[in-house]
Amino acid sequence: MACGFELEPCVTAAKALYRDWMAHPDTNVIDPDVKGVVYCYGVSSGGYDEWNFAFKMYEKVVDIEERESLIKALTCTKHPWIINILLSESKSDISLFSYVLSLLSVNPIGRSVAWNYYRANYDHRISSFSSSGYSIEQLTSYFNTEMELSEVSNFLAAHITELDITRSDIDNILSKIRFNIKWTKANINPIQTWLGHLTN
Repeated sequence: MACGFELEPCVTAAKALYRDWMAHPDTNVIDPDVKGVVYCYGVSSGGYDEWNFAFKMYEKVVDIEERESLIKALTCTKHPWIINILLSESKSDISLFSYVLSLLSVNPIGRSVAWNYYRANYDHRISSFSSSGYSIEQLTSYFNTEMELSEVSNFLAAHITELDITRSDIDNILSKIRFNIKWTKANINPIQTWLGHLTN
């Protein structure tokens, strides 16, 4: 939880553990209970080298739980250009691409980059991307601005005949974003005040 609020002692410890693993890639002594946190903050606080290390390990390992932790960590990066690399690397595997989109939706930077990438590459993938409606729902589930609402509404209107999606699905997607906008407007200031007291 402390790392979730980006409290310095936790983040510093996570980064140190990750750097130590990078220095000794064949000896991973990170406790399985905190691997997800360590991997994520190791990647998010670093640059391409930290991200690429996780990517190479993801390609190398066969353990399902380890691969799960690593693919989640890859979506923690704060660098848009690295996120684009991840999207390009994963789009050949439709199920993986869909999962990456859902993971990036939690990353404030990632969701914007992923949404732009999705729209820019949509026509190139439509013949093989059978679960487009579901992916849009996952990708936009944390959208909370009027601009995002407008973009999603326009995109759905332009592609409704091509998407595997119903009018009810569209209404649900847009209603979720409207709810997020309303919730954010009502709660953002109290939350920022509370976090300010927590970190002081």
